[in-house]
Amino acid sequence: MQFGLQHSPYSYPRCPGCGLHEAELRGSTHVGCPLCYETFPELIGTIVWEHQRSAVHHGRVPYSPEVRFHIRREAYLNALEKARLDNQQEEVKFLTDLLQLLDSHYG
Repeated sequence: MQFGLQHSPYSYPRCPGCGLHEAELRGSTHVGCPLCYETFPELIGTIVWEHQRSAVHHGRVPYSPEVRFHIRREAYLNALEKARLDNQQEEVKFLTDLLQLLDSHYG
């Protein structure tokens, strides 16, 4: 009989681009890649607020939609290649579907 939930840090969501886990991001002020901003928007918003006392990050100028598309696609392709090498079939299917969706909307 289990009295409490035991959570591994790896049971939390992770970024499809760089593999950063939410639990790792919680203890850091650095994200792993541009896709982290899309994967963890609320958490990153909280981190930015705590450090800048503003809901808006005052860093670099955002990329154009076309550039963001290519950055996102490249990150997904890299994650797909890593998943194939690691023989992670579910991750391969997920990323393949994600790339098809991305290409159908923006490609």
